[in-house]
Amino acid sequence: MDGTELKLSPPDQPTLEAVASIYRALAASSRLKILLRLRQQTATVGGLANWLAMEPSAVSQQLRVLRHLRLVTRDRCGRTTYYRIYDRSVARLVDHAVHHVEHVISAPDRGGSRHRLIVQDEVSAPS
Repeated sequence: MDGTELKLSPPDQPTLEAVASIYRALAASSRLKILLRLRQQTATVGGLANWLAMEPSAVSQQLRVLRHLRLVTRDRCGRTTYYRIYDRSVARLVDHAVHHVEHVISAPDRGGSRHRLIVQDEVSAPS
């Protein structure tokens, strides 16, 4: 297997829970923005905070979640800490999600209408 093929058997429960944790983490747009930025270049908390127009403490909290899930890693150079995307598989995960959304939104349905993306806030829970 070269890493691109799917397993034939479903993953075990701990693996499913870990995957769900990753998708929950990616549900926050600020974390996605961080991953997209780190996909381009390494950055410090301060650099990310300036780029995102967020408080450094809020960026640190987001990075802590991403680091815990091994989506980002950090390197220390003296007193400065640089964050980077963990590996190419994380970059591909984000790229695939973005591509899917762009593909779904831009593709007209059979009637020629464009799809409208339904965000979580618009989905009503069953009564």
